[in-house]
Amino acid sequence: MNRVLIVHHNDDDGICAAGVAAFCGTNGENVRFKSVTYDQSLQELIGDTVYDFDTIFFVDYSISNEKNADFILRLAKHPKKVVKWFDHHKSTIDFIESHPEYDELCNIDGYRIIGIAGCGLVWLYYNRDISDDTVWFDIIIHHNSNIPVSFNLARKALTDIDAPDVIQYVHRYDIWDPFDKEITNLFHYGWDCKDPTEYYTYLRKDYKGSIIRDTIEKGKAIKCYLDSENEEHCKDNGFNITIRFEKDGIVKDYSCFALNTYHCTSLAFGDMINMYDIVLPFFFTGKKWRHSMYTVKEDIDVSEICTLLGGGGHPKAAGYTSDQLDIYPDTIISVYK
Repeated sequence: MNRVLIVHHNDDDGICAAGVAAFCGTNGENVRFKSVTYDQSLQELIGDTVYDFDTIFFVDYSISNEKNADFILRLAKHPKKVVKWFDHHKSTIDFIESHPEYDELCNIDGYRIIGIAGCGLVWLYYNRDISDDTVWFDIIIHHNSNIPVSFNLARKALTDIDAPDVIQYVHRYDIWDPFDKEITNLFHYGWDCKDPTEYYTYLRKDYKGSIIRDTIEKGKAIKCYLDSENEEHCKDNGFNITIRFEKDGIVKDYSCFALNTYHCTSLAFGDMINMYDIVLPFFFTGKKWRHSMYTVKEDIDVSEICTLLGGGGHPKAAGYTSDQLDIYPDTIISVYK
């Protein structure tokens, strides 16, 4: 009996990737799921119970500190455990490059490819045999590299391997692919699958176009309502700050709009994301303050900023947590590299 644990990030991509791992990599039996955030200690969250399982997946999971790196490496070296790791965060590659003692992480089975969302990487891993060889070569050279796959190449790769529509929409939304962005956002608003088992059921039934069309129509109504709510929310609970970022001796001040909100996506800001260098939603979890950063500016990499603050992520979407709140109206947050 193969007992399987699938550890996944708690966002839509992580949840979808966990469902894909269960669908493609297991028979659907004896599977447990564990939702995590990147800053949580794997030892405290999972601990030695991880050794009760035979196969352990880490999907859409970014390693950004030594303790979690040690936890996964010890597990990967266990002679009786099968470990597969899928991730697409730039901060993971940056961590390994800046910590050469953890270079063995690159040898763990799975894919670490920037530019393809976690759900897409898992689907690609299990459907490699139907991929065009030329496209496959162009993709795999990015494995364990900090050079991202282009938007066009990622879309082509997922299309070539017949990735279901839901995987393609979740992928495009998560990596900020500008292709058909309005429809992608509407799908995100309307899609209400919030559990890996729901994705597993969806993939087993192989739903086709009607559910996608219905989801987009539903998303239109939800977007209309949320746009109005978010506009008022930004007026009542948002404020300006400055993020002062020093890198290689060069100091830059970035305009930032901070918003106290549980809804930590860029969509909460509407057009304001184009008016500021960075937008920053934050909220208190009951234990820590959780912050996200988003930008549409080509010359800003928020993952660099968030990594220095103890978090990580993507160049255009990243996050971090803190024990205390240091964000107040008109303050300057200084970050040095």
